[in-house]
Amino acid sequence: MKRILYVLVAGVFACGFAGLATVAHAAAGDQYTKFDVQATVGADGVISVTQTMDLAFGSTGHGPQLWFLTRQAYDDQQDRLYTYGDFQVTSPTGAPANLDVTTESNNVQLRIGDANVTVSGTQTYVLTYTVAGGVNPDVTEPNAASNLDEIYWNVIGTDVTVPIANVSVTLTGPAAVSQTTCYTGTDFTTPCTSNTADGATATYTQSAIQPGEGFAVVGGWPVGTFPGAELKLVPHSQSPFSLAGTGGYVATGAGAVTVVSGFVLAWLRRRGRDEQYADVTPGEVPGAPDGAPIHRAEVTDAAVEFAPPAGIPPRLTGAIVREKTANEDVTATIIDLAVRGYVHLNQGQGEAFTLTRTNADYRSLNPVEQSVYSGLFHARPTITSQQMSDEDFYETYQGYKATIAREFDSQGWYRKNPRAVVAAYQMGGLIIAAGGGAGAVWLGSQLAKSGILGVGWLAVPFILLGLGMMIVARRMPVRTPVGSAVAGQAFGFKKYLETAEADQIKWEE
Repeated sequence: MKRILYVLVAGVFACGFAGLATVAHAAAGDQYTKFDVQATVGADGVISVTQTMDLAFGSTGHGPQLWFLTRQAYDDQQDRLYTYGDFQVTSPTGAPANLDVTTESNNVQLRIGDANVTVSGTQTYVLTYTVAGGVNPDVTEPNAASNLDEIYWNVIGTDVTVPIANVSVTLTGPAAVSQTTCYTGTDFTTPCTSNTADGATATYTQSAIQPGEGFAVVGGWPVGTFPGAELKLVPHSQSPFSLAGTGGYVATGAGAVTVVSGFVLAWLRRRGRDEQYADVTPGEVPGAPDGAPIHRAEVTDAAVEFAPPAGIPPRLTGAIVREKTANEDVTATIIDLAVRGYVHLNQGQGEAFTLTRTNADYRSLNPVEQSVYSGLFHARPTITSQQMSDEDFYETYQGYKATIAREFDSQGWYRKNPRAVVAAYQMGGLIIAAGGGAGAVWLGSQLAKSGILGVGWLAVPFILLGLGMMIVARRMPVRTPVGSAVAGQAFGFKKYLETAEADQIKWEE
């Protein structure tokens, strides 16, 4: 592909409209035989451009590629922004005129032509577009009798890599032109071929431009000619976390929102406190529980209990303490069956053991225990630890866990399913932290291009709130008053086992 590239941009020269043109590689023998720019500047400072280019291909090519500068250093602290729009292109010679526009960080790139079609000879391309931000109101000119509204325009930059002939620029404003001049060369110090003014129109020409040379035109109008024009200046930094400009205010606001997020987490944590009967010893149920006063407090400890909660099997006693079912609840159920005489547990070599069914009528067991019992033995009299570790037993084991989890959920010990509550808070926290944080950084990056800095700091409260929700998720399931009483008894029995019976349990183990 022949990549004849140029940049037609406006930008500042001394406080003026200067820009750096960029031209990529082009094939040997390619050249522009005509480069004509017709530009009209409105009172609002918006420039409407019609640019006609005759591109002579040395062999074959696809079409021009163009870069337009959208952001440029203005002084030590600020950048200047230019806004381009309404790009359209045609080819009177019938060359493919497909247009692909890509916006990058500091420029707009145009690709003209068809990637699947090549052309040869001399092809004409007519490009039209608008650009705002190119007029410099009230510029002090040392050689002028008064200040001017000025346009300093690098029509062709010094990065040109192909010859350009017959360059002409016509610049028309809403009032009579006061001054004109133009420059060429590698450093824009050589006078151009000609520059003239006729009423509101300035005309500039350059017979030829060689690779490495540029072409700039200057037009001055009386101050006030462009009352709607203004420079759009933004701080140098494009970081969403910059503290310059608006960044400090946004960061302060983000800090305030972070404090509010802390209060939100504290409020959520209070909502996660258990319900307990108010006028009885923790772990007890009043004689008339319906209508009994209730207060909110977390169940984490209780007075020593010398027996487990009455009527509660070991598997559920452990689950109410940890607020969820777990693998050990299956083990607790099997050991409980052995303690009650439904199973013999025989220790073998090392960690091997064998479970043997007894003659006890397992039909007297509750449904969960029957399920575990039947799953263990089926029609066989024994099952070994090796058989229980086989892959075929895995589905049976998962069934045990699901059955015990449903039994736990059916007790009415929690206002809502604790697993669902924990999952909801963890997922919600992840969405807030990841989605909100990433969204704030992305939005901050986009707004920073327009000079609105610091919006990225809004990611901080999102991330902290989301992480906080994920951390407190385990403490958000709320026990009912009855659930809190059972949990208190279970905590009390756990304390007894860990203190008074610790040595005995260790010896028996």
